[in-house]
This record gives sequence, C-alpha cells and structure tokens, in this order.
Amino acid sequence: MLAAVALVALFMARLYLRDEDRPQDSDLRPAAPVLTTSPPTAFVQWQTALNAAVLPKSAEALLKPAWEWDTPTLSRTAEANHATLRALESALLESDWQPQNPAWRTPEIGGHEGWDALALACSATIAYVSRRGDEQGALQSALDIAALGRQLQTISCWPTYYNHGLRLQQRASESLTELLRTSHADSRTLNQLQAAYEKLQPADSQLRDALNGFYQFERVLFTGVRKDDPWDTLPGGVPVHTQQQSRWFFKPYATLELFAKGFRGLKNEVMRPPYSWTDHLVHVVGPAGRPIESPGSPNYAGCRYANQRLWPYAQLMENHALQRTRHLLVMTLFAIRSYGADKGRAPGTLSDLIPRYFTSLPFDPFSGKPLGYDAPKGLVFSVGLDLKSDGGHLLPVPMSDPYEPTVSIR
Repeated sequence: MLAAVALVALFMARLYLRDEDRPQDSDLRPAAPVLTTSPPTAFVQWQTALNAAVLPKSAEALLKPAWEWDTPTLSRTAEANHATLRALESALLESDWQPQNPAWRTPEIGGHEGWDALALACSATIAYVSRRGDEQGALQSALDIAALGRQLQTISCWPTYYNHGLRLQQRASESLTELLRTSHADSRTLNQLQAAYEKLQPADSQLRDALNGFYQFERVLFTGVRKDDPWDTLPGGVPVHTQQQSRWFFKPYATLELFAKGFRGLKNEVMRPPYSWTDHLVHVVGPAGRPIESPGSPNYAGCRYANQRLWPYAQLMENHALQRTRHLLVMTLFAIRSYGADKGRAPGTLSDLIPRYFTSLPFDPFSGKPLGYDAPKGLVFSVGLDLKSDGGHLLPVPMSDPYEPTVSIR
C-alpha cells in the first residue's frame, strides 16, 4: 500500500511539477531591434504631439462627432492643439522612424494618456478646415491622418501601436465620408485623392508580420528574457516573471506552447478573408473567458492566462478587417463622387464605375462579394462581422456599426 501511495504521489508530482520542453518558436521571432544611441526622430515628434494634446473644454462636444460641433468649439480645439498638429506634420514627413527601435517600447508613448485627445484633435481640425471652406485642404488632412495611422502599424514591439494606428485610420475614414458626402471637387481631383488613399489600406501581410512582434512581447511578459535575446526589457523595464504565478498550476513552457500555437493560427487566419476564419483559438485555449482546461488540471493557471492574453489579438484582427472594410467603402465613395462629377448623377449600380473609376469592383472582406449598394436609398454597405446583410444601417457616425458598416452618398 505504501508503495502504491508512493507511486501515485510520484506520478502526481511529475504530472504537476514537470514542465514541457521549451517550444520551438524560431518562426515567430521578429527581426532584431536596431540599437542606436538616440531615439528615432519620429519617436520624438510623437512624444511631443501626445504631450501637447488637449481635449475640448466643452463636455457636450465629446458626445458628438466633430463635424457637428459649433465653429467656435472647432476653432478653440484646433488652436489649443496647434503644437500637436505641427508635431504630427513633422512626424509624417520624417524618414527616421526605425519601427524596431527599442525606444518605441517605452510606456510614455504606447500607453500615453494623450491618445484620446490626439485622435479627437485630428477629427476636429479636419472639420474646422472644411468649415472654413477649404474642402481640398480638409480632404488632404484626412489622408495625412490615415497615413500616420498606417505608419504606426509598422511598429510591432508593442500591440498598442497597431490599435492606435487603426483608430487614427478610422477617424480619417469617418471624416472622409462626411467630406465626400457633400464634395464639390472635380473628377480629376477626386481621382488623384482616391489613388493616394488606396495606398493607405491596412495590409493583411503587415498584421501577419506584426504578430511575430506581439508573440515576442507576450513571451517576454511572463517568462522574462533569454540571454541571447536582444529584447532585454518590456515597456516599463521590468519583466513579469513566472514566479508570480501559481507553481502548481502554471507551467511556463507548456503555456508558451499555447501562445506559439495561438499566434501561428492567428498568422494563418489573418491572411484569409474573415468569412473563412475558424475557431482556432477555441481549440487552443478555449472560448474567450472560459479556459479549455478545468480547475485543478496541471496547467490550469497557464491556460487561463493564455486565454486572457490571446483573445484580444482576435479582437485586433476583427478591428483590422473592419478598417480594411471602411477603407474600401470610402474608396467606393470616391469613385461614386467622381462618377457624379462627370455624369451629374449617381450610378445605377456599382458596375457602372468600371472601368473608368475602378478596374474591378472592391469585394467586401466579410462576404467575398461586391459591396452592397442601394441606389434609391443612397447607401453603400458591408455585411460586417455577423456576415449577414440587412441592407445597410446608417448611424450618425459613418461605418460605426461593426455588423453593417454603411456610408451614405447623399
């Protein structure tokens, strides 16, 4: 009996204390950071912009989109954020970005409290320039904000930047929708702006490559650093070591294997259209908030931790796909406005835009079919995250419904 008890105890100890071998994750390693003696110039410009960003004093303004603000509020907001806008202009023109530079990992930038004020200042400035009658200047300003958002998506050492980049592009898309809805620009000008905007679409390949950096971020977050690892610190400078986790229910390498499997699957998914996405993470760590392992299992704490950390990346993929969709909707709106400037009317179908305004119709990422178009109602729409068409759903903020992103041509 004692021998049996000893064997059971030995088996349980081995089951609960023995970790897996270190997983092979060379395919998930990002490029080594570029080490320089000083931060890249673009980093300094963004730091200046965020430090100078201020929210409008009117609480009512925060509840409405910028184009619905009164002119004095727009003017005061643009003036108060003059230093922010100048710094952003300099950052856009700057060639010294070095997206792999360790300087970008400091929380003073990625986790800065000024991002909300900066995004709102961008929207307010576009609306103010338009209100003053400079339509082309407002359109160009919106494209500049979209370009800045695209630049932020190249910084993969911390996932925060990708989210900020998508958010700025969303602001730009919303502003462009409002500007184009009442545009009086000629077809030539609109064609030029459309060609410039086309290059700013979020790229699936960019997110796929960025996921390597995000895996590295998560790996260092709970295991600490390797001796041969050039990424020697986290944002904040201090890794969160596994000693803080439960010794009995958290296995570092077994948990790292969950992250490796999760990120490999996400990299594969992001290169496929959203309508063909699978429940990959469900099979690896369980549904969001419900770990696949039960309480008391050898790596329950590790699985729960991986579940909490991995699912936000699935949300990031959805946000990325939504912004790609918004981009295509705005591209279509550019083409419709160009058609209207030439013909004096809206197209009867989107096929009328070929070949003069589109070489081929843009396909809805969520359906694999051309975007929806309701000519009598003047709506262009996507089926959205639920993959179901309701004929368009127009809200005060264009394309803000994730289940039916919609723009109006009127």
